[in-house]
Amino acid sequence: MVMSIVDAFKNKLYEPAPASFIGWTRIVILFFLLYKFLSRDYSLFGTLPETLALAYPANVFHPLDAYVLFGFKYIVDFCTFHWIHWFIAFPSELTLYYIQRFLEFMLVFSLFFGGGYKKVNYLIIYVLGMYLLGFLFRMGSDIDEIFVQMQIVLLLFLFRGKESYILFFKQQNPLNYSKENGWFFSMVLLIFIAYYFLAGINKIIDISLLDWGRYELANLAELNKLKIELGDDRGYCYIRELFIGNSWMDIPGTILVYLEHLLIPLLFFRREYIPVAWFIYILFHLSALSINLFFTGVFLSWLVFLPMHRMYQKVIVLWDGDCTFCYKSVLIAKKFDWFNRFVIINSNDKHQHKKYLEGWDGDIEKGLWAKGLDSMENHVGFDGFRRMVWVMPLFWIILPLLYLPLIPTIGRIFYAWIAKNRYKFGCNSDACTV
Repeated sequence: MVMSIVDAFKNKLYEPAPASFIGWTRIVILFFLLYKFLSRDYSLFGTLPETLALAYPANVFHPLDAYVLFGFKYIVDFCTFHWIHWFIAFPSELTLYYIQRFLEFMLVFSLFFGGGYKKVNYLIIYVLGMYLLGFLFRMGSDIDEIFVQMQIVLLLFLFRGKESYILFFKQQNPLNYSKENGWFFSMVLLIFIAYYFLAGINKIIDISLLDWGRYELANLAELNKLKIELGDDRGYCYIRELFIGNSWMDIPGTILVYLEHLLIPLLFFRREYIPVAWFIYILFHLSALSINLFFTGVFLSWLVFLPMHRMYQKVIVLWDGDCTFCYKSVLIAKKFDWFNRFVIINSNDKHQHKKYLEGWDGDIEKGLWAKGLDSMENHVGFDGFRRMVWVMPLFWIILPLLYLPLIPTIGRIFYAWIAKNRYKFGCNSDACTV
C-alpha cells in the first residue's frame, strides 16, 4: 500500500509538462509581485525608531501563538535576510527607497527576459523581496500572504531546465514536453497543496472537532447585510445573502471546507480537479470571509495552472462532410484562425484520417470533434468548440465564461440539439436531408 503510493508519487512528480508552463508561471507570479511592491511604500520603515521597526511577531501575538508562527528573532532574521543587521546599521528611508525601486526594475526585466545567467535574477528578486516583506512580518502583517508567490520565485531559481522565454510576446519552444518541466509543475502544485493543507491543520488547532459545524455562516451573512445598510460596504460580497435564513447550511458547508483543506494532497494525483478546487476556494471566501487583497492575490496565483500550451498547439478539427451547415461553420471559424492553428479534416477524407486520426473511433453524429495535435484528449460538441476558442484570439475574452459552472452543461445540451438538427440549417436545395 505504502510502496504503491510512493511509486504513484514518483510517476506524477516527473510526469512530462510543456515548457509554456514555466514561462506562464513567471508572468503570473512576477506580475503579481510587481503589483504587490508598487502598492506599498517600504521606505516608511526607514523613518521608524529602530526599536519599533525591529519588532518581531513574538512581540505582537500571544506567546503561545508566537511558537506556532515561528515569530522569534533568529528564525525571522534568517528567513528575511535581516540577519545582515547584526553587522550593519538599520537602513535609512532613502536606502529602502532605492532597494524597492531596484526590485521593481528586476521584476519588470525578468518578466520579459527571464532569469538571466544561472537564473540569478530570481535569486535577487527573492532576497530583496523577502528583505522588504520582512519589515511587515515583524509587525505580524502579511505573515502568510506572500508564501505561495515567493516560494515559486525561489523555485524558478532552483529550476535547472531550459527556460521558456517570452520576448516581445513570442514564446520559444512552448510545446517542448519534458520530465524537467513536469518536475517544476509538480513542485508548484506541491507549494499550493502545502499552503492549503497547513491551513486545514491550522483549523484543527484553532477549532476543536466538536466546534467544526458551529461556524454561524447564516448569522454572519445577516450581520454583514446590516453593516452594508449602515454604510459599511467595504469588501462585501452579495453572494452571502444566499445564506440568510438558511442556517441548515452552516454544518455541511463548513465541514466540507475543512475536509477539502485536509484532503487537498489528493490533488497531486488527480490534477484534472485543479479547476474544481480553485472554484471551491473562491466560493468559500466569497461567502464566508469576503474577498480582500490578500485572498485576491492567492486566487490570482492559481492562474499558473491555466493550460496555456493550448494556445500554441495545432488543433485538429473534424467536421461532418455531409453537412452544409457544418461546412459553413468551419469556414467562418477558419477566418478567425489568425495563427493558422487549425487542421481542418472532412469526415469523408480517409487519407487525412489515416494521417492525423489513426485509431480514432469517435462518432461524428455527436458533433464536431477537436483535439490538440499530439494530445490524447478528444473534445466533442461544445467541448470541441471550446477547444477551438483557445487558438482564436478574438474570442479569448469569452473563454473564462465557457468554464463557469452550469455554462458547459447548458452548452452541451444546446450543442447536442444543433448536432441533431444540423441538416436542417444552411440547406437551400431539395437534395438536402431534412
